[in-house]
Order: sequence, then C-alpha cells, then structure tokens
Amino acid sequence: MREMAQVDARLRAVQPQAWLDRGVLENHADLVAPLDRDRLARTWIQGRYRLVVAAKCGALAVEDCVRLTGAATVHISRRIPLGTVVAAPAASPGIPLSLPPLTGLVPGLITVWLLFVGIRMWAQRASREAFRVGVDDGRLRNVDASARRLRSRNRGRRWGQILIGLCLITVLGEILLVAREARVDVAGLLTGVVLGAGGLLVLRRCAHPSLTATWLFRHRRRIASPSLRRVASVSLSMILGILVTALPFAGLIGVLLISLVEPVQAVGRFVAYGVVLAVMAGFLLDRAAQRLRARNTHEVLKSDDRPHFLYLRNFGDDAMTVPVSGLARRGPWQILTGWVNPTRTARFEETLARALSRYGPVIAVDPPGSRLPKLGAAKTTLPHNDWQNQVEKWAANAYGVVVSGTPAEINPGLKWELQMIAEHLPHDRILLVLGSWRKIELYHRFAAFLGEVSKYKVFRSLADGWVTDGVLILARLPAPGDGSWCGWGATSRTAWSYTAAIDEAFALLDSHWSKAHRAGTTDNGYSP
Repeated sequence: MREMAQVDARLRAVQPQAWLDRGVLENHADLVAPLDRDRLARTWIQGRYRLVVAAKCGALAVEDCVRLTGAATVHISRRIPLGTVVAAPAASPGIPLSLPPLTGLVPGLITVWLLFVGIRMWAQRASREAFRVGVDDGRLRNVDASARRLRSRNRGRRWGQILIGLCLITVLGEILLVAREARVDVAGLLTGVVLGAGGLLVLRRCAHPSLTATWLFRHRRRIASPSLRRVASVSLSMILGILVTALPFAGLIGVLLISLVEPVQAVGRFVAYGVVLAVMAGFLLDRAAQRLRARNTHEVLKSDDRPHFLYLRNFGDDAMTVPVSGLARRGPWQILTGWVNPTRTARFEETLARALSRYGPVIAVDPPGSRLPKLGAAKTTLPHNDWQNQVEKWAANAYGVVVSGTPAEINPGLKWELQMIAEHLPHDRILLVLGSWRKIELYHRFAAFLGEVSKYKVFRSLADGWVTDGVLILARLPAPGDGSWCGWGATSRTAWSYTAAIDEAFALLDSHWSKAHRAGTTDNGYSP
C-alpha cells in the first residue's frame, strides 16, 4: 500500500508536458507517464475507480516498456467489470489525441464505394448483351478492335496526366525546399523531370482525335452573347470551385467533430457517405452550369463555319442512355470524381454529338416549352406554325442528316420528317443511328421504323434482312442511280463502340460527302 501511495504521489507530481501520448484504451482514455529513469505508470478511470498500472522497466527501452504496460492495461480493463472502457486499435506514436486512426477511414470508403458504385458496375457488366455484327456481308464492318484501341488510349492519357501531376507536385516541393533550406535536391529534381517527360511521352503516344477537344479555336471566333443564363452558369462554376477548395478542410473538421461523439470505427463510414454526397452535389452543380452556358442553334451556326449535322429524332429518345465512360465525362470535376460517382449512365445524345462534332456542329429542335436545353446537340425551339419550313432548310443545307432509326414512337412530326428526307431532300447524305436499347426492344423499334420507311425508295433496301442487331450506324453513300447503304457495328453498345463506328464511317464518308456537299449550297439555312 505504501508503494502504491508513493506511485500515486509521483504521478500527481508529473508535469503536464512529461505525459506520453501512448494510450491504448478507447479514445486514449489511459494516461502514460515516466516516474523516474526505470519506472513507468499508466492510469485511467473505469467506473467509480481510478486504476494505476506501474512497471519497473530496468534496462528496457521506453517504447518496449510502453508496449508491455499497454498489454497489461488492456488485459486488466477487460477483466474488471467496473465500466465500459474498451481497448482501441493500436495507434501510431505521435498521432494527436483528437484525430482518429486513418485505418478507420479506408474500410469505410471502400465499403461505400462498393455499395454505391461497385455493385452497379458489376450489374451493368453482368447484364450486358452480346450482339451479332454479321461481317460476312460486305456492307457491314466490325469496329470492336477500334473501340478497344480507343479505350486503351484513353486509359493511357489518364496515366500520362497523372504522371504530369506528380511532376508538378515534385517540382513544387523542390521549389519550397530551395526557399526553406536554400539547397537543391538533385535526385528529387531529376525524378520530377523524368515523371514529366514520361507523362508527355505517354500523352503523345496515346493521342487520338476523338479524345481531344472537339471544338477547335478557329471555330469559336464569336463569343456567345452575355445573358442571365450565362451569368448564372459562371456563378455555379464559382460555387463548384469553392466547394472543391473547401472540401478537404470541411472533411477534416467533420472528422474532428464526429470523433468527439462517435466511436473511431464509425468515423470512416460518416466520412465516406460525406464524400459520396459531396461528389453528387458537385456533379449536379457542374451539369447545371454546363446546361446554363450551352449554346443554342443560332449561336452555333453563327460561330462555327463548318457545315452542320441535323439530328432528327422522337423527343422520347432524349432519355436514352449508355454505360458511363471516360468519353461521357465533361470538365475537370467529372473526370476527377467519376470513379466515385454512383451515376453509372450517360445520355446517348451527348455521346453521339461529341463524336459527330469532330466533323461539324450538331443541331436539333427542342421540344415545345423547353426552358433549359439538355446537353448534346445545340437546340432551339421553333414556332409551331413554321417549324417544318425551318427543318427542311436545315436538312437541305446540312452536311448530313442524322436520323434515329429506333425511335420511341413514330408520331406525326417524325413521320413528316421521314417523308421529307425520302421525297424532298436534295442530297443522299443520311446517317441512321440505331440506339443503345436492349436487344428485344431494339428489334421492335427498328421493325416499326422499317415498317414506316420501307415504302420510300431511299430506305427500301434496308428491309432486305441484311441489317443485324449489332449494327450501330447505317450511312447512305451517294452513287449513280439509287445510291447504297453500308453499316458499322460491334458486339456491345457502349460510348466507345459508337464513337469508333462514327470515326470509321467518316473515314469513308468524308471523301464522298464532302464532294457532294461542295457541289451544293453553302448556306446554313438558318432564318432567325
């Protein structure tokens, strides 16, 4: 008893700065203090008592003595039914008392990613249907190899960007080192140079026109006129920038606050849910900003001197989607957070418009009553009493008329457009796009389309049974007489395969269509 009284008196005399941060109980409830050169003590509150474990360390190092007393503390705390103090995971030396171990965050992030993203990715791949291209027919071409090559190059570009980012971080660290210590770390500087050179080399080797900006600077001579919508777009982009900047600090404050009232193991789960919510909020802000600054048909035709594409579809096709991919992500926010975004689909029209915009701007008609245009083709709402005249002018002067060959329904407006193409279009530059529907729905929609257009001479050969379910696009080749159709397809319907199909199609079509277009009018057919 006298010895314990001496230990207790020595503990009370220990100065605050001498206490060691080596707690092993929950929330580091046990305090550790050196009593003298060869003695160490731990004390904690359990129930209505204050417990003390003291040990004579002898020749042992301090850290070895800390480990031995820690094991004894955990053993005693578990076997004395005086309270609910529970042993916590071993913390690394030097971690502040207010911060939970980072090991609690990683499992939480992985679990939430699997629940919100991983399961949906697996379900999409497991339910993906295989289609038949039918390359035995000379009119059909398989683009699977091109799609794989495009996807591989996109991954290479991402790695190149990562290497350049690491290079910039390394160089910044060297600059700070020079400013702080007035010396240069040659090895670090060489590492940064190697990373940067490697990144540039990878980017050059993986370059592909479909993976770069689709609008060249020379086609953006005219800046869109200022408007309330564009002011709102800039405001949302600024809010998104503030969110990106403040997110790490908000996350750190959230971890600190949650760790005060929740067990350490729960912090990872809360932080992971917060990451997902922040990513979704940023995604919605980013999409809203893009839609607010989207150009309408008038602005696109005035600012881009290339001949345009006219996209004709049933308005119900606007809801069609494809599995999300690197091609569908627009802007830095979507590229950086795409891996954790639970939205695993992208609008089909955006993929189609991005692929076609390499060859010319894509325009379309917006449904009546639309206030905020959707992304994809540049749209405008036409007056009800004059929309047919305007669509006919656009079609006559278009580089190509793009038609949805699997519409949701063939309503009177689409019927008139199909008749106009078949009977009044002064050229044969027609591109049919078969949508990314499930196989059975694809059969029904394309059969209904053929039932409507097979009475027209220009479409009649499509009903001969040579178009397989793997066909993605069909193009009309101008030729003496009636012309001919050819198709490009793949075994899967993804953004990669549609983009590869359009690239391969225009490698053939450009020579035919450009010659035919130069022989016709150059007016864009817009009547503001």
